[in-house]
Order: sequence, then structure tokens, then C-alpha cells
Amino acid sequence: MARVSPPDPVRIAAQMGKVLERLGVRYILGGSLASVAFGEPRATLDVSNAPGT
Repeated sequence: MARVSPPDPVRIAAQMGKVLERLGVRYILGGSLASVAFGEPRATLDVSNAPGT
């Protein structure tokens, strides 16, 4: 039986960012992934995003 790896939130966020940028959609990144990027470690590694207007 093949082993299934859990999804990589960093890779998914990067791919999503590329698509949004290609479409010209402004967005913000939030959640614990954003906290970690700014030096605040978190126990979870979730990502939230919100399109801009």
C-alpha cells in the first residue's frame, strides 16, 4: 500500500499566491503560517487568506 503524505501548507499557499497574482487578485495571508513567517511560532500550521478589493 502506498504511503500518503499530508499536504504541505507552505507549498499550497505558495501555489495559491502564484495563481492569485497571475489573475491580478490582491490578497492577504493569515493564520499560523503568517505568524511563523514573522517569527511567532505556533503549534498549528494552518493558512488563511482573504481576497482584497
